[in-house]
Amino acid sequence: MLTHVSRFILACLALLLTAKFTRATDTSSQLIFFGTWPHHLVVFDSAQEKIVDNIDLKSDVPRTLILSPIKVKSTRRR
Repeated sequence: MLTHVSRFILACLALLLTAKFTRATDTSSQLIFFGTWPHHLVVFDSAQEKIVDNIDLKSDVPRTLILSPIKVKSTRRR
């Protein structure tokens, strides 16, 4: 009869082996947005490990960034 500790150890081993063999390779681009001085957003692609875009803003220093899946420009003014 298995004790609680041995069941826990077996469950952890099964989880580790499952995670190791089912790991998918992610080849999609992972974009990271950096706010830089004086008024730019730098777009970095971590898959290519290079800067892919530099967005000039009409406002001051970007302090916060809220990404949206909607592909239209915001008309909200602060």
